[in-house]
Amino acid sequence: MVNSFPDCLSVRFHRLAYSAEEVNVDTIQKLQLWYNSQCDGSWEHQYGVSINTLDNPGWAVVVDLEGTNLQSIQMEPVIEETTEHDWLHCKIDNGKFVGNGGPLKLDAILCLFLALTPGEASNDQ
Repeated sequence: MVNSFPDCLSVRFHRLAYSAEEVNVDTIQKLQLWYNSQCDGSWEHQYGVSINTLDNPGWAVVVDLEGTNLQSIQMEPVIEETTEHDWLHCKIDNGKFVGNGGPLKLDAILCLFLALTPGEASNDQ
């Protein structure tokens, strides 16, 4: 049977045995690698990653850090307010990375989170 998926959808459905440094991956792929590395049969039943939209408009990202190697990490809050739609607020609060930003700031929010992660999900390519 011929694989009819576009190249971007041709993925392996098992744990990745390589790190982000070994391949050129984008922000979503790095987030997927980090999330996958947390899934141990237990963590994913209590914790996770949520990405939602805001009505002002914008993005809201929450990443549970409890039970990960990031659970005790600290970060100075990031606040950028350029215009009504060009803004970014990220912090760690109660064991969660919390990022909110304007409608074109999703990638920036995810990159700020990924900058905290070691190894397979680092922002270094």
